Amino acid sequence: MVKLSLIIIRFLSFFILVYQYCVSPFLQSRCRFYPTCSTYMLLSLRKFGVIKGVILTIFRLFKCHPLHSNECNSIPLNIPDKSEY
Repeated sequence: MVKLSLIIIRFLSFFILVYQYCVSPFLQSRCRFYPTCSTYMLLSLRKFGVIKGVILTIFRLFKCHPLHSNECNSIPLNIPDKSEY
């Protein structure tokens, strides 16, 4: 099961990195948060694994609207780290 999780993390990370280096430079910078949502997802996947990483990223994306303040929104430290990478 750990190998499948590692494969999924690498698969998602590949597409995030392709986005960051090939697509993002051509778009206008619009991210409300620091670190950006793509970097946040990379970090959360590596720290918490696939399920928690994706869930944390989805909650962060729900905060991306004009009524939410701009802020430094780092990965929560109160969640136990279960990474084996």
